[in-house]
Amino acid sequence: MKLVDRIRDIAAQASGRLGVAIQHLGTGETVLVEANEFYPMASVFKIPVLVELMRQVESGRIRLEDRVVLTDEMRSPGSGVMSHLDAGASLTVKDLAMPMTIVSDNTPPTTWSTCSAEPR
Repeated sequence: MKLVDRIRDIAAQASGRLGVAIQHLGTGETVLVEANEFYPMASVFKIPVLVELMRQVESGRIRLEDRVVLTDEMRSPGSGVMSHLDAGASLTVKDLAMPMTIVSDNTPPTTWSTCSAEPR
């Protein structure tokens, strides 16, 4: 049985909607199941946000010790405690990344897109 057929069998048994997109990075082979449907991202987007954060750290553009001042515009609803911090709180980049990974806080990813860190 092909992988796509196995995934479709699993999807048929699921009580909700299921979409899958897989690409083998070595061969480029792809498997798509319900790939044209729209699904809420939930916390899936946090992985590429962290990857980009670490790329910028490795390139020297930012440091984990750099500080970001929290503003009202950076707050995001949903899980986590950071949206309850006072505006003006000064947090390190590491302090922002940790709750995003540990408790799935939604404020840090918004912070990355709204703060203006100076390149090093």
